[in-house]
Amino acid sequence: MDEETGKAIRLVKDDPADPLEQIKDETLKGIMSNIKRMHKEGSGLGLWPSSWTNTPESEPPCETPPTPTEKEILVRKHLRLENAEVPEMFLAADKSSINSFVWKQCEALFEGEKNGLFLHGPTGTGKTHLAVAVLRETSRPRPRFVSAAELMLSLRQSFRDRARFSEEEIIDRYSDECGVLVLDDLGVEKPSEFTVQSLNLIIERRYVAIKQTIITSNFSIGEIAERVGDRIASRIAGMCKVIELQGNDRRITTR
Repeated sequence: MDEETGKAIRLVKDDPADPLEQIKDETLKGIMSNIKRMHKEGSGLGLWPSSWTNTPESEPPCETPPTPTEKEILVRKHLRLENAEVPEMFLAADKSSINSFVWKQCEALFEGEKNGLFLHGPTGTGKTHLAVAVLRETSRPRPRFVSAAELMLSLRQSFRDRARFSEEEIIDRYSDECGVLVLDDLGVEKPSEFTVQSLNLIIERRYVAIKQTIITSNFSIGEIAERVGDRIASRIAGMCKVIELQGNDRRITTR
C-alpha cells in the first residue's frame, strides 16, 4: 500500500470530521472527494462518518456517481475488512498473493457454483490468508470475521450475569445480520453440547438464507462430523466447495 492510500485510510479512521480540509495533496484530495461523493449517491459501503453525508443545500446533486479509481477501491476494501473485524495481520491479504490455480478454485463462490468455501489442511498452509483474500473480493453487505474459538467463548459468556450480548444476539449477529461470514479454525476446540446447538443454528440459518460462508479448519469434513456432529458437517458439505490446502506452497486438491 502506497503512502497516499495509507494516509487516506488513516484520515477516514481517525478524524470524525470531514478530513478533506486537511489534505494538501490535490491527487489524494480528489480520491477522498470522489469517495465522499459516491457515498452520498448510494454507491459507498456505509463506512463513512455521518458528517460526510450532510450535503449543503447549495451543493447540486451528482446525477451520475463517478467511477471509482483503483486507489479509491483499495481504500474502500481495506476499511471493509477492518469493519468486518479481520485481524490486523491478515488485512493485507489479497488475490495477488494467491497461486492462480488456488484462486481459480475459489471463484466457485463468485460464480454461484457454491455459496461457500470450506478450506482445510494442516496449520501454516495459508487457509486464513486465503479466506480473507476471498472476503476482500466479495460484494455482499455486512461482512464479518470471527474465529470459532471466539464465537464459542462469546456463546458461553452470554449466560453470565451482566453479559454484554445474549445468546440470541450472538446467533443473529453471525447468521441473519451478516451477509458474508468467515468462520476461522472450526474444530480447533471440541465444543460443548450447548455451543454445538448454537453453531448448528447459525450454519442452518445461513444455509437456508443462501448466505455466503467461508470456513477454515485443520480438519476434513469427516473429522468435523466427529467433532461437531453430522448435521453441521452435512450442511457445510452441501453449501461449500471443499478445498484442501497442502504443504507450504499451498498446493491444492479439490472435489
